[in-house]
Amino acid sequence: MENIMNMMLLCSSLKINNVSLVTGGGHTWMNARLYLTETLQRIFK
Repeated sequence: MENIMNMMLLCSSLKINNVSLVTGGGHTWMNARLYLTETLQRIFK
């Protein structure tokens, strides 16, 4: 979790627009499905 927070801070400090979706449970199919759903909705809106 610390690496994620560091990356978010780095992006913000470099003025890189980003959206974070932090979930628990690690690398699972349900999380991959959630990430895919959220990402595709943002790309094709």
